[in-house]
Parts: sequence; structure tokens; C-alpha cells
Amino acid sequence: MVNPSSLSINTGTGDNALVTFAMQYQGDNVGTVIIPCLNLLPGQNDLEAGALFTPTGTAGGQELLQMYMSNQVATVDIFGSSSSSAITPLAAGLKDVQLQSNMPGSPALLVGTALTILDDTGMTGIAMATVTINNPFIPGLTITSIKSTVQYNGRTLGTIDIPSLTIAVP
Repeated sequence: MVNPSSLSINTGTGDNALVTFAMQYQGDNVGTVIIPCLNLLPGQNDLEAGALFTPTGTAGGQELLQMYMSNQVATVDIFGSSSSSAITPLAAGLKDVQLQSNMPGSPALLVGTALTILDDTGMTGIAMATVTINNPFIPGLTITSIKSTVQYNGRTLGTIDIPSLTIAVP
């Protein structure tokens, strides 16, 4: 973000420090960019910001979520408004902000898998599977079913089909 003035700007801390911008993807409103404490020096400033993703069923929102979940970078459009800051003189300058930013993708949800052959697997046909999952979201995830094929060196060893269960992923 460019600060064209010769003045440094710092919004401080507290409720008035919050700066927000509208976030769009492919022309659809998909959320809000949030900067808890804006600190701008004269000239070019590289900022880190958070985003509240609220796609409300839009095609752009669905595609942005898909890109995020597949660990792809997406370019989002960011727009200021007269309500971007509670500090009135700053809001007047931020209302005309229009820029693009790269939103990084999520790390993989599936971190690792393992299959353990038990002492009685040959008789029962039952083995133990371990799955390690990464939850990139603030709210927890709930797994409600599992359907998978277990393979080794391209050869199918078995299947896992649990149509109804509840596993909480914090």
C-alpha cells in the first residue's frame, strides 16, 4: 500500500485502530480485509492483514475457497470505503483505496497417513489406519464420514467405508 504523503500514519490500538476494506474475487464480494493496527510510512508499505471470509454463496466465493483449499494463490481485489476507519480524516483518504493482493493458499489438509498391520490382520482382515489432519480454520472441523481406498505400490489392499461417525478436529 502506498502512502503518498510525507507523514507517517499509525492508528494505535483499541477499537478506533481497526482498519477494514472490502474484499472481492471475480467481482463478487467475498469478505473483509482487516488490519488491526495500521502503520504507514511515507512511500510503499508492505502490510500483513487478516481476512474474514464471508462469500454468501457467490460463484467467486466458491472458487476462492476452492483455490484456498487446494493451496493455490489467488489475487483478490481490495476496496476502501468511507467506513474503512473510525478515524474520520483517515477514512476520507482510505475510501479511494483500490488495490490487489495475493491471498496464499492453505497448507494441505491431509498431512499424513499410515497403515498398521495387526497381529491378527491375516485372520480378521482388519488393520489400523492413522490419518493426520491439519485444520487451517479457526473453528473446528467435524468429520462425519470416511470413504477411502488403501493402496500400496499401486495395488489396492482394501477399503475404508464409515458412512456415519463424528470426529472433531480442533
